[in-house]
Amino acid sequence: MSYENETGKLTIYWTEDNLTEKSAFTGITLLCLSGLIYGLVMIYRTYWFLPTVKAALVGILAFCLGICVGALNAYLCIKFTQNANTKLVYRLSDENYDGIKYSFTVGTFISSISISVTVLIFSVMLLICRNKWIDEGNLQEENKNEYISEMYQNMAHALVSFGLGVSFACLFYREASGQSAKGIIIGDELIGKCGYDPQDFDYNQSSQIYRNIYDKDPNRIMDRNLRMAGLVSNSITNVLIPMMDTLAVLSSLLCSTLVIFVKVEAFQTEQIYGLYGAIWYVIISVLVSIGITYFLGGNNSYLNDQILTKKTAKVVFFQILLADILMLLVLLFWPRYAFPRYFVVGDIDHQMWSSQRIWHGGVVWCLCLGLILQMILLIFGEYTTSNWYTPVRQIAKDMKKRQTLAGISQDSWNFAQIAQIHLSIIDRLYKMFWPSRNYGIFTQMINMTAVFFANFSIFGGCLILSNVQLLSIWQGFTLLGFLIGGGHCYLLRSGSVSTCRAVYDSSNNIHRSTIGSQSNTRIYIGIKFSWVKYDALVNSLREFHQIGQRIQ
Repeated sequence: MSYENETGKLTIYWTEDNLTEKSAFTGITLLCLSGLIYGLVMIYRTYWFLPTVKAALVGILAFCLGICVGALNAYLCIKFTQNANTKLVYRLSDENYDGIKYSFTVGTFISSISISVTVLIFSVMLLICRNKWIDEGNLQEENKNEYISEMYQNMAHALVSFGLGVSFACLFYREASGQSAKGIIIGDELIGKCGYDPQDFDYNQSSQIYRNIYDKDPNRIMDRNLRMAGLVSNSITNVLIPMMDTLAVLSSLLCSTLVIFVKVEAFQTEQIYGLYGAIWYVIISVLVSIGITYFLGGNNSYLNDQILTKKTAKVVFFQILLADILMLLVLLFWPRYAFPRYFVVGDIDHQMWSSQRIWHGGVVWCLCLGLILQMILLIFGEYTTSNWYTPVRQIAKDMKKRQTLAGISQDSWNFAQIAQIHLSIIDRLYKMFWPSRNYGIFTQMINMTAVFFANFSIFGGCLILSNVQLLSIWQGFTLLGFLIGGGHCYLLRSGSVSTCRAVYDSSNNIHRSTIGSQSNTRIYIGIKFSWVKYDALVNSLREFHQIGQRIQ
């Protein structure tokens, strides 16, 4: 896409490149480069970050491995979702249950493959580190206890580094994909409102597939690309972003649990299965979800006489509910075999609550209480939001008896007032709409930043409870650096607010008057002393306004 300064026309060049795959590989490169820089800094300042060179190298490798896991999961989500979209369209064209069954199967497959890849790589890393250090420790019988203590401390550093790597990758891909999806949506709306002239299509610069489409129907080119962009945006918003959040939480669950249990003496000898209890819990959850999905999706006679929305809501509701019930039954018996009769977390010499005995009954109670709370929230949310329960159904019946706006106010005088101020309402809503869309990315940044710092807090708490050497990340100057860096990002982001407002005000001035030409039109951008010429943009905005007037 480019602007021609002489005519002000908007020229669009169509290519056949797979931008999504290129973005994924670019992200992998950037993330690996960041991990390499982080590793070099750790090697240079080993005595400041970690106590030994071996612990520093373990942390570097685990951090880079976590970055690769996050990048690999992002690529797999994008790839599988794009391939599934095409098949889903054909399956949904038939009036049967096959399309719904396929959609649930694909969703379960994508989430299962991402979680499975993370758990598999995490388990392999943990087993390799543990077996390697144990073999070396057996060769030094006189220092065996000291060596085993160092082994578990290095494992704790590896777990923390792996979790931070996954969180960092999820942070990058979540924000990058969120920005891409936002740009696609806004671009789709702008292009759709501005219209499209087939004469702007550059036949020589296009690929063969678009030439064939242009020869048959020139107007289909824009529609085809807009539809494809919409599919990519929906895939990113509905699949990739939630999956990145899931992986960030999953890495926190696995790493924090193992860091706590890694120095429990009972888990190092006879109760080795309890050390990997979190991994087994995730694996069982995935298998239960897959089984329930195939059971509900394969029953074609299930709720066939009801509408599609109701069927989808019931399938999702029963899928989560049955998974929670089955996991509740598993948790009632599994800790009795995986956990010792009681165990102690942390150092027994420290007078903390962590030095008290934790019985397996308490573990069972905490896990079951979490599942019961989840089921209560699920039932409450379904009751208050679903279209087939009493509150929404009653509102729908009430709104069918009268006009929609009458449900809010039945006074005709209010309707008259609304009609009189119709234009001002539209103008105000338009001015409120675009800034709110521009500020939408702040919500994502705040949410992911909260998850990122929550991971730091969880890891720090685990390190304290486990009596492991603390990292320098908890020093005051390091935290201050994080806060300054985050504040600087917000400061740079705030500059775009003035830019958007200046472009909007300038476009309004151009639309409502003849002031402004190619030679003297300037737009006030960002900082007070920065003046930038936007001749091509001004001309494009003028043409867009003229097209809109002709459409009206």
